[in-house]
Amino acid sequence: MTQAEVKSPGLMIIETRQRGSGVALILVVFLLALLIVIVYSLAYSVRVDHRLARNRADDLQVTEIAQAGLELAKAMLRADREENTHDWLGDNWAGHLAPVKIEGITLTVEIVDEDRKLNINDLVPERTETQKKKQTVEAVRKPVRERIARAVQSLGLNVDATQLLKDLQERIDSERADAFGEDQSPFVGRPFHSLDELLEFESVKQTDLYGEGADDDLEGILSIAGTGMVNVNTASKAILLSLSDQMTGPVADAIIYRREDLEGFTTVNQLAEVSGISKELLTELRRVMKTTSSVFSVTIRADHGEFHRTVRCLLQRGGTRIPLKPVLAPKVDDIQVLRWREGRGEWKR
Repeated sequence: MTQAEVKSPGLMIIETRQRGSGVALILVVFLLALLIVIVYSLAYSVRVDHRLARNRADDLQVTEIAQAGLELAKAMLRADREENTHDWLGDNWAGHLAPVKIEGITLTVEIVDEDRKLNINDLVPERTETQKKKQTVEAVRKPVRERIARAVQSLGLNVDATQLLKDLQERIDSERADAFGEDQSPFVGRPFHSLDELLEFESVKQTDLYGEGADDDLEGILSIAGTGMVNVNTASKAILLSLSDQMTGPVADAIIYRREDLEGFTTVNQLAEVSGISKELLTELRRVMKTTSSVFSVTIRADHGEFHRTVRCLLQRGGTRIPLKPVLAPKVDDIQVLRWREGRGEWKR
């Protein structure tokens, strides 16, 4: 063994310590890296949780503001009933309400009179009513079908009114199977729960149902709720033309002009003052027209940055509850919720 190969114990201890220091350094670096990863993961998790909590708070706030919009609509309808004996398009609820800013959230509320339209569910009469009046289901449906046909034709849409009525009838009678037994009341039909169901028909296109204007599409003349009577003060020209085969365009225009001049008819009998209305037509209109409204559709939208909430509901003001099931909210004062649909984000038809 050469002298170079001989190492003193001191040198061996130094080399051992150097190797131990290298391993320790590597271990320290590894632990430090692991600690950095843990701290970063924890910080990221905290940021995500904070963002989720903030988003949840914003989402909840937008929802609550949308609920406030519903209460605003109810308050306006109650106040209108207390202040006026009739409803017309000059009332506060009938205008497009200016957007309201609440804690940075933009709230918009739109109220539409559903009693200005034709209720397609009038094709599904109440069994008790038909029995009480000793009417057949067909006798009740016939005038409703005639009004719907005249209204659709007056719009000038690319919709075959005859085919639409056939589709409506088939849809209403689609559950004719008698679950009540042969000795019970006759089948009256299955009601519609949304106008969107009309899109199931080949005779109805999206643009026909939901156009750009207020009265130039099927949504402007058809509804799934109503009292069976049309408000003369809010009805469009197409609806006025639908109420009788004796109604003409000039007479409908005269009614609209006169109601604006009077700021709404207070009684249907005032139609006698309108030029062109005969006694026979007036008698016919008295059976299907009124000057007040009971059912309203409300569209509420709350916007806050990337958060949006849209609520569409049907409200009934006063009177006997309209048989439209399921009812999703109890009676609140004299305003009842018949339908409620809620959507997040950009809600398009």
